[in-house]
Amino acid sequence: MCKCAECGATFKRLQAKQLFCEPKCRTAYHNRSAKRGKTLVPLLLAWRVKRTGGVSKRALREACQLIAQFNAEDEAAGRLSGNAFVARQYAHWLRS
Repeated sequence: MCKCAECGATFKRLQAKQLFCEPKCRTAYHNRSAKRGKTLVPLLLAWRVKRTGGVSKRALREACQLIAQFNAEDEAAGRLSGNAFVARQYAHWLRS
């Protein structure tokens, strides 16, 4: 048995790498990830291009604050955090 990364429901995997109990959970997770990425990517690019100076420091600070906010939202909703999701994916990829 496995726990759904989106809703937290327990389900039986049909495939070894299955992380979601239903397609609607997978869609909800990926839609939220895409929306968050549209906010984070420009900030991380601004930081990465030039790692010194006011703009890059502010961009990194805002990105870190957003990531903390996203993790808090996921925890409050009972979802798998972004870090835990990636760790779960890597664990599967390393077994393959």
